[in-house]
Parts: sequence; C-alpha cells; structure tokens
Amino acid sequence: MRSPIDRSIRARSARRTAAVTGPAATPADGGPPISRPRRADRLLVMLVAALVAASACDARAAWTDGPPGGGERLPGPVAQDVDYAEPVSAPAAPDLALALLDGTRVSLAELWAERPVVLVFFSSWCATCADQQRTLSDLTAAHGDAVTFLGIAGRDESDAVMDFLVDHEVPYPVAMDADHTAARHYAAEEPPLIAVIDRGGGLLRGFPGGVADAATAEELDATLTALYRRD
Repeated sequence: MRSPIDRSIRARSARRTAAVTGPAATPADGGPPISRPRRADRLLVMLVAALVAASACDARAAWTDGPPGGGERLPGPVAQDVDYAEPVSAPAAPDLALALLDGTRVSLAELWAERPVVLVFFSSWCATCADQQRTLSDLTAAHGDAVTFLGIAGRDESDAVMDFLVDHEVPYPVAMDADHTAARHYAAEEPPLIAVIDRGGGLLRGFPGGVADAATAEELDATLTALYRRD
C-alpha cells in the first residue's frame, strides 16, 4: 500500500503533466487517450531552438573577439610546450614597422624575436586571395599559437579590407601597406604572396601565388611544422 506522501507526490506529478500536455483527447476508435500539445510545449521547442542558435553564434564568435585585423589578434605568450628548432642560415628578412587596422603599431623584428612569422600579402579585390583564405585560416588554427600570421593588404582601402576580413572570417591581424613599401621589400608584385620568416629573422622562403593548390598548402604546412615541436 502506498503511503499518503507517496500518493501526494504522484498526484502532484500528474497535475504537472496535465498542465503541460493539456487535457487528453479520446480517439474516435476508442483507443487510449491522446495528449494534446499545449502552449508550454511550443515554448519549450522555441527555447531549445534559441539555445541551438545561440550555440552556433558562440562558435562563430570565437574568431570575432576583438576587432578584425587588430592587435588583439596577435598571439599571446608562447606556450610552454612549444620548443623551437635552431634557426637555419638564411638571408635576413627586411624589418618593417607597420600599423594594424586598429592602429596598433608592430615591428616585424619584435614579432620574429618570439616566433616564426608568416606574412600573407593580399588585397580585398583579389579573387585568388578570397579562394585561398579558408586554407590559410586552417593553417592558422594548426600553427597560430607557435607561429605569428600577419596579413598585409596593399593597394587597397581600409573599409574594403575590413569587409574582406569579416566576410572570410580572417583570424589573424592585418596591416595596411598603402604605399606598397612592404610589398616592394618582399617582392610581392601581385597578390597573393606568402613569406615565411624564421625565428630570429631569416627569410626562409616565399610562396608566390600563395597556396594555389593542395600540394602547395601541404608544403607550407610542412615548412611550418619543421620550425617547432611540442613537448
């Protein structure tokens, strides 16, 4: 025999269930009653849908923390488990002082003193640059804590560059090269071009045409992988 407390709990549970599902309808064929969805059910569905949408927005917001192309996109301190290979003999890369889109001043020498650097020369009007951006973003995700990626936009307008960064979710900081000085120093006559600089400032190699195909992307990935290891 159930106790009064047990019966009371069951009764309250039944009342709560009825409040959500609504009164039962009896089918014409005399089968078991069918619960009718009520407004509470619809609200619950709407709440779940809103939470799913919010989760998707949060995932996209991971790259939007801070202004696109600004100083907050620079990597923080080097992780303790990253161990860099000894720099190899290579021609010295040109040191440049650049301004990021948010006005932050950066020196290439200060960047490569901590990490290897990948310079990505591009323009917002360059269709090839747009086609390659997803690959570059993936490489940034793979190496971005050990290697600094820096975009350099030449022959362009800052508003157009900002639109490009937002449209293509560019994760790294970007500097404007209005007078084409950086492009001349790195022989970037036409975008895209990628230059890899070792820690310490040795210019390891360039990729004219950027990551034009899968083989080139794998070659760039292998070049960066050889620059460090994780303990």
